[in-house]
Amino acid sequence: MKQVNFLLVVCILAAFVAAVIPTPVAAQEESRVLIQFRGNNGRAVAMERLQKQGGRVHFQFDELNVVSVSLPAQALDAMRADPDVLAIEVDEPRYLTGQVTPYGVEATEARAIWDANQDGVVDAGAPTGQGITVCIIDSGIQANHEDFQNVNIIGGYPAGWDTDNYGHGTHVAGTIAAMNNTLGVVGVTPGGVSLYIVKVFGDTGTWTYSSTLVDAAYKCRDAGAKVISMSLEGANFSSIENYVFNQLYNDYGILSVAAAGNSGGTAYSYPASYDAVISVGAVDQNNAVASFSRTNDKVELTAPGVNIYSTFKNTYANMSGTSMATPHVTAAAALVWSANPSWTNAQIRQALTGSALDLGTAGRDNAYGFGVIQAQKALQLLGWSAGAPVTPPPANVAPTAAFTFNCTGLTCAFDASSSTDPDGSLTAYNWTFGNGATATGATANVTYAAAGDYTVTLTVTDNQGANANISKTVAVRVADTTAPVITVVKAVKSGLYIVFTWTTNEPSTTVVIANNVTTSNATLVTAHSISIKGKKGTTYTYYVQSADAAGNTAVAGPYSIKY
Repeated sequence: MKQVNFLLVVCILAAFVAAVIPTPVAAQEESRVLIQFRGNNGRAVAMERLQKQGGRVHFQFDELNVVSVSLPAQALDAMRADPDVLAIEVDEPRYLTGQVTPYGVEATEARAIWDANQDGVVDAGAPTGQGITVCIIDSGIQANHEDFQNVNIIGGYPAGWDTDNYGHGTHVAGTIAAMNNTLGVVGVTPGGVSLYIVKVFGDTGTWTYSSTLVDAAYKCRDAGAKVISMSLEGANFSSIENYVFNQLYNDYGILSVAAAGNSGGTAYSYPASYDAVISVGAVDQNNAVASFSRTNDKVELTAPGVNIYSTFKNTYANMSGTSMATPHVTAAAALVWSANPSWTNAQIRQALTGSALDLGTAGRDNAYGFGVIQAQKALQLLGWSAGAPVTPPPANVAPTAAFTFNCTGLTCAFDASSSTDPDGSLTAYNWTFGNGATATGATANVTYAAAGDYTVTLTVTDNQGANANISKTVAVRVADTTAPVITVVKAVKSGLYIVFTWTTNEPSTTVVIANNVTTSNATLVTAHSISIKGKKGTTYTYYVQSADAAGNTAVAGPYSIKY
């Protein structure tokens, strides 16, 4: 096949080093913000107020008690004063940053791992990324491209994820995973990794929001990704975003990689500058730091990012940017990890930084970080050697579903925090409540329309897609606060006794108080009869009393009878 290299010209910072980031302009009367509530009850109450004030909800993150919403300035002021609101911050914009063997595949030592004899054929048993899922958050992927035909693309989100009219995401995906075939290019992992695609940028590559990025990151987690690739940037810190990437790194074992930014200078870029994310700068074919690559104390690694040839739409193109450097690091991490999937994200990160080619000032510096990525040396640092067998991933152990509940009247609270996963983490909780209602999240509340016995089912999913469920019968009861109704009260003389009788509309106890003397029977009945011995010539003033099973008591009287 004839190979044609051409320089792609686009009009956005993402793909153009020299382009200018467009400034998002919100409608004058509205602001888009992230609101964090004080617990589930606070969220429910505040959400009602928010919707009454004209708020438009974009995303709702139940496990964070956070919503992304646009609302008028007056309503925003009201929400700031709401006692159920914990914090409000701007929903920050996020932007894109931009068969031969591209020089980056050689420069990162990827080919030395899977084609040690340089014969163009993947060596038998060599790590190729197989068994590792990489999630790409970008402008989609042209899934029908000739260089992706045998790549394991396991899915994506939302509808349209498998098309890419902008081309940026397809270029990134090619650097990561283009097939080692007779066509076009080959990726750092030669078609070995599995890909999951989250499309957050449209056909023009225009900016998106931090809430969209948080939603995308959770989609990656739920798809079982070990590595997340983000060739995008934004100017401002987001506490919610920072929390989520810390959560993914510390609780779910995910390694997130992002572009350091394309505008040069020393300013921080996000999400790259969060501690839980690897910030990637760009170098050229001579390992010189690109003029556009940001240099600051958050840069962790550098990789080829100048004139990178890769898949683009339905063809191929050269592109430059830290966007192009990022997938080199992403793919190198997946390639190294695939040699032993039981290694942790911290081990992979330490191996990548500890083996990087140290350039510039000795040790870590703001231009190169720890240095240029060197995948083979990272594997050697972890004890792997060429020809060593790849350690297959251990069989996944299914999770265990468990939950507790507490009902007050018709409202029940459910808690699945006792559910566990022995070899990973839980990524989803799905509830059915036996009344047609459903919910997600580790905790949930439901109010039933009527008392009764309901079958509640919880299904949990772990980070490798295994499910477990449990069902329980929940008895929902309405508290009884209604006293029995006493009717047909009579007293008649019978020999030496006075017999008192009456009826009630529900089973209840039998009590007579006559001249301040109490006679009782605790058996619950509806037809009541009790006798006392009479004294001739005495007038008896009496009351009858009945209490139901719930303790609700009815009293009738006073009445009188002369014996």
